[in-house]
Amino acid sequence: MTETTQQRVSADRTTTTARLRLEGVSKAFGAVQALSEVTLEVPAGQIHGLIGENGAGKSTLMAIASGALVPDAGQAVVDGHDVRGDATAARAAGLAIVRQHPALLGELTVADNILLAVPAGMRPPVKDVVAWARTCLDAWDDRPDIDPRMRADHLNPEQQFIVELARALCQSPAVLLLDEPSEHLKAADVERLFRVVRELAATGSAVVYISHRVKEVREISDRVTVLRNGVNRGTRETADLDEAQIIELIIGRSLDAQYPVKEAVTERFRGEPAVLEAYGLQGDGFRGADLVIDSGEVVGLAGIDGNGQAQFARAIAGLQKYTGQLKLGGYPARISNPVAGVKAGVAYVPADRHREGVFPDLSVRENAMIRGIRSVARFGFVSPRLERRDGAEILRRYSVKTASPDAPIGSLSGGNQQKVVMGGALAGSPRLLVLDQPTQGVDVGAKTEIYTHIRDVAATGAGVLMLSSDNGELAGVCDRVVVMSRGQIVAELAGNDLSEAAITNAVLRASSTHDHRAVAPSRWKSLLGHDVVPVPVLLVLTLLLAIAAQISDDTYLTTRNISLVLGLGAILAVAASAQALVLMQGGFDLSIGPLMSIVPVIASYYLIGAGAGYDVQGWLFVVLAAVLVGVSNWGLGALLKIPPMMASFGMWTVLAAVALILRPQAGGLIAPSLLNQITRSFGPIPLALIVAVVVAAALELWRTHTVSGKAVQAVGSSRDASHAMGISATRVAFIAYVGSAALAALAGVLLIGQTGTGDPTAGESYVLTSVAAAVVGGVALTGGRGSFWGVLCAAVLLVQIQTATPYLGLSAGWQQILVALVTIVAVCIYSLARRRPAR
Repeated sequence: MTETTQQRVSADRTTTTARLRLEGVSKAFGAVQALSEVTLEVPAGQIHGLIGENGAGKSTLMAIASGALVPDAGQAVVDGHDVRGDATAARAAGLAIVRQHPALLGELTVADNILLAVPAGMRPPVKDVVAWARTCLDAWDDRPDIDPRMRADHLNPEQQFIVELARALCQSPAVLLLDEPSEHLKAADVERLFRVVRELAATGSAVVYISHRVKEVREISDRVTVLRNGVNRGTRETADLDEAQIIELIIGRSLDAQYPVKEAVTERFRGEPAVLEAYGLQGDGFRGADLVIDSGEVVGLAGIDGNGQAQFARAIAGLQKYTGQLKLGGYPARISNPVAGVKAGVAYVPADRHREGVFPDLSVRENAMIRGIRSVARFGFVSPRLERRDGAEILRRYSVKTASPDAPIGSLSGGNQQKVVMGGALAGSPRLLVLDQPTQGVDVGAKTEIYTHIRDVAATGAGVLMLSSDNGELAGVCDRVVVMSRGQIVAELAGNDLSEAAITNAVLRASSTHDHRAVAPSRWKSLLGHDVVPVPVLLVLTLLLAIAAQISDDTYLTTRNISLVLGLGAILAVAASAQALVLMQGGFDLSIGPLMSIVPVIASYYLIGAGAGYDVQGWLFVVLAAVLVGVSNWGLGALLKIPPMMASFGMWTVLAAVALILRPQAGGLIAPSLLNQITRSFGPIPLALIVAVVVAAALELWRTHTVSGKAVQAVGSSRDASHAMGISATRVAFIAYVGSAALAALAGVLLIGQTGTGDPTAGESYVLTSVAAAVVGGVALTGGRGSFWGVLCAAVLLVQIQTATPYLGLSAGWQQILVALVTIVAVCIYSLARRRPAR
């Protein structure tokens, strides 16, 4: 622990002083009352279990405790500090949270994710962040498979959760909130987690442990609080409750049987061809796998994680390549992709529902119907009436708790989202249902419902392949269980031999301990995925184009031409840097071009050599224009919530009109002394290029070596995850838009050297070319990625394309065609290189 943390946790360790106090907390989402006057106190040194069904309000309560969500009423106090609606204050007070779904920034590295999540006072110098992050990871466990320099979107769910845990624990928090912490952990990691939590509590920290795994809650917690329908139903001593009593408290009734009765439905379908026949299946992670599933049969897939089960299941659903023989319903099948799988009658329910299961922009009803939409379509047209009817029936059949069928899918709890995913998968009446961890993160009541639905599917004659890390539920739900080890099926259990103990025994005897080996993306993807890799590629292309133009016309590589290309490229580079700054934080700015036009117009009235008074006024007006435009762009998006594209389009129109009003036609003479300074060259190197290089170097240093630079990329990577870390998107947008306007004004000053007069349309050509240069330079249109060095090199390349085409004997139309082709190719390459690996 750090000295500050030791001082923080040393006081009142043995007292009952509440480290976390939530008092009278209420929160509603529309018509849904998520929490109603909930009070919870956790003293120093206590591990407090928080239990309840999905939708009971547990995650909402923890979001309020962490400052990520503002309650409608009530207080949230951490270690004596009011943190109501302030995630930064909660972190500063010593609170750390581990979320069920890690709030990682996919476009940033593991090291940056850890850096931005800890309080400012605990952050190391940015130059030491990689070594510091390695120390944080090693404090949890020696994990060579997690490189601090890896981007977070290259981590699998387990690795993401380890990072989430490590960055919380490295803070030695006064209050630690754990939301379903064992869902992605193996047994050994769960034991390690329990040991670390107990050690943390022994130092005086307060721990809140949320889990649907009743055994874990009983083992780790001192006291438990039950939430049901957003109301605190009471707090008890954990030692006074057994598992049955805890379950009864959670669901509000006695649970007679957790697993449904297994009916021998396979007898009804005797004589019918097997639903699935797989012989000699081989692919990445599995080999020589043979499996037959009969009609009405539920077959479980067991084994220590990482032994090929997930890959085998995904291959059958068409999500992974394989070789071997596959039959469905007795007929040979070749499932080369998910579309082929759906057409063959295979439905797949993924383990990571947030990434592969739900459509976040669609409603609950639309998510339920999207997979079976053909059933309500006639001649390719969807019937709204039938869609509403069938969607409502799915929600009713699967007991989905939602305020409205048209509510956003994100408003549902994890368990209800899982029901929607399963209901949607079954809407098309598949002949084979493939389930990957179907009850992960689901409460005990919802689990029982899902188990019943699985058996109901089998009763229709369909086959079910169920992958689960819970051997108890495999024994309780499945007719037969096969065990995989090192990519092969090594054991099979059925009938009286099928039990949780037997499965566990078979798994442990067959499998060795999982080795966390370092796994990196393929070399070419890793190379192309790096932000600064476009730089050498673009430089080589620029050089090759220059050589080609010189070969075609030996007058191309003259000092005058080189200076011209570099000067124009420098102006575009500064303008594109302005665009890149906004793009990196997830915005867009079309006002850069017209703002560049306004600068020469102002100069044509004031910077005319009429004396110092005019000069001072002229430069003040340039600065004022930049500030007004930057603040206006920020206010339209961040405060008025106007989409960036529409806001910047409006500013583009207004500024272009203002330029024309100030100077309807090109005119005015700018002071020759100023023009001489701006157009000054050192041999073939214009001053403008030196300015552009200094700008790129300063911005790149800021991007990679300052917390504010990383925060801009964080917001562009994920606004929600950055908010959860306490990063203010409003503040970041202010930095981006005002900085962009300042750079655009600087580009306008450099443009004066090209126009020599007040031209109100001089900057219009930079509106879209600034976007093209940023994209070709490697800046992601979706935000979070890019390099200012790449932008500089891309700008020079695009300008050279425009100037070299006449020397190559091409007409003027080819300038636009070649620029467009380069942009499209660059987008395709970056898209492929940055594509997230399948998990």
